[in-house]
Amino acid sequence: MMIWLAILVAAIGSFACSRQAAPPTAPSVPIPPAPLATPLIRGILRETNGGPIAGVAVWLSRWPQKTPEVVSDASGSFVIPSSREICGPGAVVNFNFRDVNHWYKPTLAPACTTASNPPEASLLLKGQPILELKVGSSVVTTLSNDDLDWGEPGEYQCGPCKQIRFPLPSTPGTALVHLSWTGPDPVHLWLEGENHDYEYEKLAELIPVPGDHTMTLIAPKEFRRLYPWLLKVGLPAGSRNSGGFSALATVQLELESVPE
Repeated sequence: MMIWLAILVAAIGSFACSRQAAPPTAPSVPIPPAPLATPLIRGILRETNGGPIAGVAVWLSRWPQKTPEVVSDASGSFVIPSSREICGPGAVVNFNFRDVNHWYKPTLAPACTTASNPPEASLLLKGQPILELKVGSSVVTTLSNDDLDWGEPGEYQCGPCKQIRFPLPSTPGTALVHLSWTGPDPVHLWLEGENHDYEYEKLAELIPVPGDHTMTLIAPKEFRRLYPWLLKVGLPAGSRNSGGFSALATVQLELESVPE
């Protein structure tokens, strides 16, 4: 019995020594989060009420960083590869366009993500042709629900509508803008300018009389101190929610200069 007891004590002691000799378990190394990156973006540029816009440089930016520029092809298509350089916590990334023939709405890029294989983003981006009204050169264009909404707080807001550049005639006096249109919808006309602090000024708004399809906006010489420069034509802001245009409308604008 004493022999067996000695053997048992020796075994327990050996087991305890073995447990004490085992090295401590190393702490697990935390896995760093995947870097932020934009998804690959496949986009198409198209005119409002029109076809593809080719040959336009497109890129993403978060100042001062930007992605390499890509150019839209004959179908208006472009591809912007995934990018880490312009991403950061809470970063706001914007689309940029180099195009002297169209206006684009400010557009945010798809959000940066830490996903290892994020799904591609597909976008349709519309540009409005840049139109300019001058004496002896009328503007004829179409309006529909495919047009954009324009205007920020403090400006005339409209939509669907179009913007038109409006440099006043070089001769002093009063400028008359004659507007006519087709279709059953009540087309409105607005004139904006800038003051000496480069702030927008609301100068004039024309609301059609029911049944009329012609209006004339009068821009007196007093407006010249406010740098009138932009016309907007279409439906008032919020009209899209109530159905917008019921039919395609053709509008024509002509500028007449009345000397003093």
